[in-house]
Amino acid sequence: MNAETDLQVIARDTRQRLIREFAQKHATFQERVRRVPIEEIKRIAEEFSCSPQIANVAYLINMDGIMSTREAIELLFLELQRRSSVGENVPDIPGSILEFALKEGEWIEQLATFFTSELELRVRELANIETAMDESIITTEKALAIIAARTKLAEGFIQPIVETWLKEHPKSTLSDALVVFGTTITDWNRETVRGKANHMKRQNQAFFRRLLKAIEGATESATIGSTVARVNDITSGLQREFEEMDASVLSHFLLHIAPRPTGRGDKAPYVEIGTASTRGQKTEPDMTSPFDFLERDVMLARRRPEEERFRYLGERLARVVRVLRYQGNDTLTCATMTIREITARLKMQKISVDDALKMIEGRLTEVPTEQQDTVAVQLIYDYLKTNFYEA
Repeated sequence: MNAETDLQVIARDTRQRLIREFAQKHATFQERVRRVPIEEIKRIAEEFSCSPQIANVAYLINMDGIMSTREAIELLFLELQRRSSVGENVPDIPGSILEFALKEGEWIEQLATFFTSELELRVRELANIETAMDESIITTEKALAIIAARTKLAEGFIQPIVETWLKEHPKSTLSDALVVFGTTITDWNRETVRGKANHMKRQNQAFFRRLLKAIEGATESATIGSTVARVNDITSGLQREFEEMDASVLSHFLLHIAPRPTGRGDKAPYVEIGTASTRGQKTEPDMTSPFDFLERDVMLARRRPEEERFRYLGERLARVVRVLRYQGNDTLTCATMTIREITARLKMQKISVDDALKMIEGRLTEVPTEQQDTVAVQLIYDYLKTNFYEA
């Protein structure tokens, strides 16, 4: 188990790196906002009915490839609405609005780049240790290793960033942080994060209780004693509402919902350039996500006759749904994640994804639970057929 001083050093390094990243981004943003074409700012402001200052920063976020201009504006507006609801309105003055947009734009970019990339890399390392949970009996040593690795990542990396976010967002709560960080980590929408949070919280408690059972019967020692106390604090903290949680407990929960690598891919924290795997006499990069394989299969299915295409792709879609269900998602979430991911990967333009998802949600509610996975596969295929193969 990491000593408290070790965790403090790790957390301090995280804060210092975040400060450096923000300083660089702020300087970059301030310089670049002056160079955005005025005509483009006016066009965006008119199209989305927002201030030129919001349009300016949203344009930069889009130019950096972080997200669309619309998505950036929506996130900026959501924070403006939150501040208004707690009595911390941003003054309706161009300078104040620009200052807000710059700072919030920095957070949007940092969470979407620095935070998510670092977390994904570290979770890959953690997943190697967590494979011990697949065994029927977990040894004390393995349980201690899992708890230590989770604590280092949750309290040494996630918690300092959550605390900094709370400090820089007036009157924000841990419930607000749950939504912002939860959507960033999982790519779920805000309603899904709120809806699944309590269920996932119980899963997190069960996870720690299983680890606790593996170490409670071990010989007494200072390390085991402190570990048991820490796990008890986490499980009791998870019983509270999110607004009442400690930042450390929320950080453990956020780590719990972070996607783990799935599939055949190499689980090392990096893939060496130039040494791709050889499969079927073809060389291709290692794949870790079920969507990596699905993207390939969707492209390959274009070569097949229409009647054969569904048999081929239907099996692949069913496999993706099974993997996502195994990760604790319901059928609707599986379909939503698949459609959003494949739409982005295939760069399918001018498609109303939200309308398609509303239709799918309605169809799934009409069939019994045991049939929903099969229906979801058919609906996802129909979406691809209409918007990709026949487009």
